[in-house]
Amino acid sequence: MKNKIKLFDRGTFVEAINRLKIPGIITGAIFLAAGLLELLDAILHLAQYTHEYNMPEQFFYITYIVPFIMVPMMMMAAFSYLRVRKTSDFYHALPVKRECLYFSTIAAAFAWIVAELVIASIIPLMMALVSPD
Repeated sequence: MKNKIKLFDRGTFVEAINRLKIPGIITGAIFLAAGLLELLDAILHLAQYTHEYNMPEQFFYITYIVPFIMVPMMMMAAFSYLRVRKTSDFYHALPVKRECLYFSTIAAAFAWIVAELVIASIIPLMMALVSPD
């Protein structure tokens, strides 16, 4: 009987999450800062004017630009173990198939990206709930 192909390993996933900690925190901080600037702009705008307020577009574009820059950087950080011979030999000596290693690392990067998008959507969601419309 043929062995079942395993495409995900929890230990590899956790290790990749740890490798992506710095780029993930930086991206989350950028998204959070953009949301806070958007909130500050909304508060200042509502204090000056009494008419209807539209969301500022200058901060909204950050949620489109940052992923195009940070996702490739996160992928480079996720697979950074391949650049050093010692760590590459270590990871490929683990009793994990290469497909499992690849998909677990991709899943870790995807988890960070989803977490960052949740962070990016929290402040605009709060602004929408609080708005007087």
